[in-house]
Amino acid sequence: MSKKWYVLQVITGREAEVKNLLECQGYKVLVPLTTKLIRRKGCWHKSLDIVFTGYVFIKLNYNWTDYYNICKCRSVIKILGGGYAPVPLSDNEIMNVRKLDMLRFISKAKFDSNGNMIPLSGILSEFKDCLTSVKRRQKRAVIELEIAGKKARITVPFEEII
Repeated sequence: MSKKWYVLQVITGREAEVKNLLECQGYKVLVPLTTKLIRRKGCWHKSLDIVFTGYVFIKLNYNWTDYYNICKCRSVIKILGGGYAPVPLSDNEIMNVRKLDMLRFISKAKFDSNGNMIPLSGILSEFKDCLTSVKRRQKRAVIELEIAGKKARITVPFEEII
């Protein structure tokens, strides 16, 4: 049986700690990060933030030994989908999550004469069909993806090319 990706719910703010603990046990763990653009005192600053706060993605061949090793790890609340037979992410869902790791790089976009966004590079060009709203002045766009059977709205920063 091949390894599959599952979602762990963890205490918010402890995602990096859980990732380190599980990687030390030999698991492959993913915590997608994003670079956010924040305006402070008239200047734009970049900061690194977690895309899915409170969640960690883990690749494993699910069995009871893994279940107990993961659940006894500090700050892990549960495996989404239940302890008996959690539902792994589909291949399409995990591909989307892995693409979201590109959020570390800020997307480039330009606007046409009607004010419509034209994504040029980065995550926005990958998910231009999933774009739901754009806040041009705040340099943020929102994409909507399905992850673990639920719709997730993700805010994506962008830089405007003139």
